[in-house]
Amino acid sequence: FYLTSSDFHNLRLTPMLAVDLTSTYIAFSQGAITDRSRNRILQTAITPVVNYKADTVRPNIVSFGLDMNNGTLVISFSKIVSSPAGFDPTAISFYSNQSAMISIYKLTGGSPISTSNESISIALSMQDLNTLKSIPNLAHSLNGTYITATSALASDLNGFTTVALTVPMKASYFVPDTTPPSLQAFTFALGNGTLSLLFSEYVVASTFVATAISLQSSVGASTFLKLSGGSLLPSQSLQILVVKLLDSDLNSLKAGKSIALNNDTTYLTATSMTVVDGFNLGLVPILSSNALPVSQYLPDMVQPTLANFTFDRNTGVLMLTF
Repeated sequence: FYLTSSDFHNLRLTPMLAVDLTSTYIAFSQGAITDRSRNRILQTAITPVVNYKADTVRPNIVSFGLDMNNGTLVISFSKIVSSPAGFDPTAISFYSNQSAMISIYKLTGGSPISTSNESISIALSMQDLNTLKSIPNLAHSLNGTYITATSALASDLNGFTTVALTVPMKASYFVPDTTPPSLQAFTFALGNGTLSLLFSEYVVASTFVATAISLQSSVGASTFLKLSGGSLLPSQSLQILVVKLLDSDLNSLKAGKSIALNNDTTYLTATSMTVVDGFNLGLVPILSSNALPVSQYLPDMVQPTLANFTFDRNTGVLMLTF
């Protein structure tokens, strides 16, 4: 007869039981089996197995689901796999469809967080999560979420590795990102006029609107400087935007007597139109009443240099340009 799935599951989870000929025995309690004449079996002594066939079936990936809101990937297998410590997320690659090898991305890491029967949950690394969000049409919908995996992904309790998934498999469920990005911190360098903005997740640089940002001297301050523009400089992180202020705005700050004088007088506000993330969610607005203080302030240490000058001998006017 066949064991129930729960008994078979529990048997596989029990160490050193029924793993070979020398660890497989059986015993019956009285009445456990009845023949056709309704005679019940007597209680039997522990009896060794006479024919044992080892488990040589490798686990297969049955299905998977992706939650882009909390950054978790859940993979289901055909049988129990080993502990999370033996799981290798870097064996997984993402595809945007099944037929074409486009928008491929191979995971660089991840942390297995739980196992349940034949499933395992992985917390994607922030780098992988941000990269997936930054690639259009990849892992942005159910129809754009496929994976492949090498045999190094996991192994069962007998050490047999998973069967490689070579044809991209479509996700069985998909949860989109519904959490809008937030500005976590910023630094300001008065000397070269750069704002470095650190966001909670990947944001789309091309959607950045500098005029949605204002600087003020304190929380709830009535006076502020709304940026009139700015340009983006190269950034080493998908979560950071580096903004070069316009000379007019920078000169206004340097000429002023209240805003961005030091660490204690540099606060930032921003509207929801500042930038959007990979799922087109606008920034959580920062109001004046909850203005964000600068995390690092770099004073102006650049010595002024004379760019050119003109002299009018008729009027005696000397004009210096720095």
